[in-house]
Parts: sequence; C-alpha cells; structure tokens
Amino acid sequence: MSADGVTAVAAQAMMRRDDASFPCVMAPDAPDHVPGHAPDHALSSAPMGLGALLAAVADRHPARIAFVDQASKPDWCGRPAIAWTYAAAREIVARLAEGLQQLRLPPRSPVGLCMAGMAEAHLAFLAIEQAGHVPCLLPVTWDEDRLLQAVEAAQILAILTQGVLGAERPAETMCRVAMRYFPLRFVAAFGPHVPDGVISLDQVVLDHRGDAAALGTGPAAGLVTFALPGAAPARPAGPPPSPRAPPCRCGARPRR
Repeated sequence: MSADGVTAVAAQAMMRRDDASFPCVMAPDAPDHVPGHAPDHALSSAPMGLGALLAAVADRHPARIAFVDQASKPDWCGRPAIAWTYAAAREIVARLAEGLQQLRLPPRSPVGLCMAGMAEAHLAFLAIEQAGHVPCLLPVTWDEDRLLQAVEAAQILAILTQGVLGAERPAETMCRVAMRYFPLRFVAAFGPHVPDGVISLDQVVLDHRGDAAALGTGPAAGLVTFALPGAAPARPAGPPPSPRAPPCRCGARPRR
C-alpha cells in the first residue's frame, strides 16, 4: 500500500451521498522520498492498521497533504473546505479519540458514523478505531425508521454525525433515533447547527489534547457496515421489508 493509501482505504469505507459524490478526494502523490527519511515503500513491509499508517506517514512527511475537500463543501454542509496535512490529521484524530475515551464506553463498543464522505468523516473513523471501538457505518441517506433498525441491530451506544447536509439535519434525526432506542447514550456532531443535548465535535477538538504519538499503537477492533456488496447507496422509499434489521456485514464478532 502506498503512503497515501490510508486516504484511499478510508474513503472506500465511507458511504457517499448521491448528490455530493466523492466530496473528499485524495491529494496528488508527493515525492516518494525525502532525504534523510526511509522511502515510503518501507511502510508496507509489515501489516499496518489505518491509524498506524497515518502516523507513520505523518512522521516522515508531516507536510504532505492527506485529505482535500471539494471547494463546494461549504454549500452543502456549512463547513469550510480544508486541505489536511498528515500532521494536522494525526493531531485531530488524537483529539477526537481522547474525547471519545472520555465517554467511558466499554471497550470495542459499536460507535455509529453517519456522515457524508468529507474529510471529517475519515478523521472520525480513525478516531473511533484509536479510541478502541468498532466503527459502524450508517448510510446518511437512510430515513429515521431505517436508521433506528440499524442502530438496534448493531446495538450502537454512540453516534458521530453532522449538523447540516443540504436541507437535511442528520444530528436532529439521530436525536429522534436516540429517543426511540434508550441504549444509544451519546450523539455527537460536527457543526454548524448542533442541536441542544448533542456533543459538539468541534468543541471536542478545541477542548482535548490527545496523544498523537500513540496513534495506531493498538489493534483495530473491526468494522460494521450495513452496505450491500456491490450496491450503490440510494435513498429508499421507506423502511425495509422483513427481516426487521437490514443486512449486516461485520468485521468484528457481534455483541451478545
């Protein structure tokens, strides 16, 4: 895997919105070798998790660009378009992970991720892994009933989402889901328009100073996704028919 493979693999794991396809794209490759540093192909000599790969590239090429948002991003989510370096990405992942650890969830808890494919979604994915939990990808195009079914099926305890997505308000939708599923204890969202009672992930980034040096030192706990293999994410007309829960492909052993 190349040095920039962390962005490609993470991007493949994210659900993409039909009207905002590929809102976060890989940056062009930087030079493969910097004097005084090992060549990037050395990074692939041993198996690495995404967090470890991000940290390794940040050590060697901190100024290399890891994520680039589309210029139109502010129009559909109200957040600025940013070109993230590997060093900045590692720092933000560490801060988000520290905030997640403060929630005191049991280790390997399923944490939902319901966001469009922007840079913050990839950073949040890595932060969930770094905090020792299992990312559970929830399609941002699903309606409230279908999201509730998925949350119940995966026994999700916390969800990371966003306040604005075009005319929609995913964080508000997740608040309603939490009212219908009591074990869902925490809803957190990137702004703007974070509802009352929802943890502001922007504030988490400001308040916490995570251990960036520890990024990627622990094993990845797995992945849960409700995406059908080979199926394009499309808005359903309504809740899915029986069986009650949507199909689930789990990278970790289901919770009992």
